[in-house]
Amino acid sequence: EVSTVSMMDTLIRRDRFLRSPNLPYKMGCDMVGRVVQAGKGSTTYGISEGDRVCAVDFNLGGHSKYVVIPCYELIKVPQKVDSAQAVCLLRPYVTAYQCLHDAG
Repeated sequence: EVSTVSMMDTLIRRDRFLRSPNLPYKMGCDMVGRVVQAGKGSTTYGISEGDRVCAVDFNLGGHSKYVVIPCYELIKVPQKVDSAQAVCLLRPYVTAYQCLHDAG
């Protein structure tokens, strides 16, 4: 459905990010979309075909038409939430969560 062009994307494109991506590289470090096909064990994470989900990852390839993402990296997006709003909230949410829970 949607993806962004984030600061991370621009730094990667300019080869100024902390690490170089695996090649070939598809841009788009965050995205919102629908699950087209759910793999084995997806029900363990409450993910099924047709769900609206979002994800953020260095090698995500969110600008692609289809991506393959492990279910444990997906976050369900409520139907009432606009896709553009959800993708813009994703990175700040993950950053805040990591600061609170991982950094102490």
